[in-house]
Amino acid sequence: MQKLEETIGKLVEEDPDTPVKSGSKEIFEFKSRRKENKILSELTGLAIKETRTKQNGAQYVCNLSGPNGSLDFSLFIPNQKDKRILYFPILKRQRNTSIFPHLPDYLRIDIEFNRDQLSRFFWRSLAALYKQETNEENGE
Repeated sequence: MQKLEETIGKLVEEDPDTPVKSGSKEIFEFKSRRKENKILSELTGLAIKETRTKQNGAQYVCNLSGPNGSLDFSLFIPNQKDKRILYFPILKRQRNTSIFPHLPDYLRIDIEFNRDQLSRFFWRSLAALYKQETNEENGE
């Protein structure tokens, strides 16, 4: 993020006609939003890596982390409330191999679900990243 701020600062210096000025409301809002995202990431383990706004909705490239590993995925959230949310896992073999044994089948494939299930989807995904294997030898 610091690199992005530096780039914006350079662009503002290079183009005096740019609508975004270094001390502007937009820069303040950007910094404030960044702080909000940081605390949400620290609280939940969810980091939004990229956002793409499309005509019919927004696509978020996300990373969800926990003790069992890290899950990369994309969510498409349509503008219309009655349309279903689309989930696409981004399973990179080299990076995500430790997470595979912990992932339920539905997190390994493309799925769609109703908007009112989004919170449940998040908490179940997070639970998979925190689930501890029981040790049968200790009777657990």
